[in-house]
Amino acid sequence: MPQLQKPVFPGRSIAITENGAKEGSKVTGIIQQAIDQFNKQGGGKVIIPKGKWHTGRITLLSNINLEIEEGAELYFSGEVEDYRPAVFTRNEGIEVMSLGACIYANGQRNIAITGKGKLIGPAKGGSVRKQIMTKDVIENVVVHTTPVAQRIYEGHNGDFIFPPMFISPINCSNVLIQGISLENTAFWNVVPVYCDSVIIRGITVHSVGIPRVMVLILNRQEMF
Repeated sequence: MPQLQKPVFPGRSIAITENGAKEGSKVTGIIQQAIDQFNKQGGGKVIIPKGKWHTGRITLLSNINLEIEEGAELYFSGEVEDYRPAVFTRNEGIEVMSLGACIYANGQRNIAITGKGKLIGPAKGGSVRKQIMTKDVIENVVVHTTPVAQRIYEGHNGDFIFPPMFISPINCSNVLIQGISLENTAFWNVVPVYCDSVIIRGITVHSVGIPRVMVLILNRQEMF
């Protein structure tokens, strides 16, 4: 197996507080704005500082290191609306358009989630957990002859959804996930799909009492 190399990022960095993020309010837009901004500038580190922060889905882009600092707690929304629109994902081996992941990326390169902070999954009691498809196995629900782009499950009007994974880069290369802690996931924890050169090191996963535990999908990827 070849020796994998950690992704390297430009020296620029920004804490979300510099863009006006305040504890106690939803900061999805501010986090995403910083990621989008640095991606256009060639990359850098977006920092979630110490404190308690609330967010919906975060989409990582190329050359971005999302740093969860020690003492930072990032709480992900329990509401389906905070994970729309539907994105390409895979649920139990079936490709669909649904909520994706709390931290999602598709077709990106040189991305990282690092730090000693904590990620907390969708709150219990919210629509994410209430609308999870439980009536049958996915193979009997998703018609295999339907094109993937038309397999849309967004949970409108209370319809069922396929729950968001915690962290799932898809079709990505040079991925680093290191040091963080995960707890209270609604589905699988760390799920690289169709990725190359993935390093997952020193993470802590607390899944006690969670019906679906940590799974690493190894498809066309190298993991160190």
